[in-house]
Amino acid sequence: MSGHHTLAVAALVLKKLLRALPKSRVTDRLYALARFVSYHGRLPRRAALFNDVLFFKKWDGTLDQDLVRLTTDKDFAKLYIAAQLGPDRVVPTLAVLRSRAEIEAYAFPRHCYVKGTAHSGAVQRVTDGAPDRRRLRKWLRHTHYDITRERNYRGLTPKIIVEPFAFGLAQPTDYRFYAWQGQVRLIQLDFTRDGAMTRKIYTRDWQDLGCTIGSTRDTGTYDPPAALPAMIAAAETLAAPFDLVRIDMFARDADFVVGEITHCPGSADRVFRPASAEATVSAALFAAPAPRTDPQPELQPELQPEPTRA
Repeated sequence: MSGHHTLAVAALVLKKLLRALPKSRVTDRLYALARFVSYHGRLPRRAALFNDVLFFKKWDGTLDQDLVRLTTDKDFAKLYIAAQLGPDRVVPTLAVLRSRAEIEAYAFPRHCYVKGTAHSGAVQRVTDGAPDRRRLRKWLRHTHYDITRERNYRGLTPKIIVEPFAFGLAQPTDYRFYAWQGQVRLIQLDFTRDGAMTRKIYTRDWQDLGCTIGSTRDTGTYDPPAALPAMIAAAETLAAPFDLVRIDMFARDADFVVGEITHCPGSADRVFRPASAEATVSAALFAAPAPRTDPQPELQPELQPEPTRA
């Protein structure tokens, strides 16, 4: 048995033990550590690597910041997006359901998306006006914090949000902008076809990096959206208060809307394909900032900031 495999197995055991202990800042940090090791077979390090930077967001307390927690909630995030960009740049909300009774009584539109506001990946695409209400009721009983111990979900009230199809498209392309220190560095395209997801990773100037994160790499060739410069500007406006953040959008022709803000994409668990691609993606994501045109000093790419304490 290899050393990496042994370490991963020990981390899995530790995860199970920690889940039995009361939740606290200490046990959450240890759980994040055990989770990281169980996925990657190694300890995290203070390096400019995608998963390691995300891990230290969990470890250092960044996810406890008030604005991070506010914009984690899919309902409240729209208040922030609208305040920064205007209400026309937000995916509309048809309803917010807060109880089992509201779920049972609500007449869902024939075509809509239904999401858990305090979860990651809790999404139903409805095409017949009949979502799985049992799943929706389940989403009201917990948050994503209970699964991953990502502390930005801690204390959120679970709700169900109902949205129309963006631009009337049942399966629109997701444009996901990764910003580091306020600058967009990577653009991830997610495609869903017949229930299967594929993914492309581009630089901000639309260079295909030839790899993927977590999902199967899409082999197609795609032109940038007509709204790309405006989308990048909007993403950077929203990303300005944060360190590493992902801004999720939809576009059609020269128009676009923002759907969500993601502070710890993949919870530092994502596997790259090929494995060497993490270095490629990280080099593009954490490169030195572009020169500033104002008199403020340049932001530096060191990855050992002072820990943020709640």
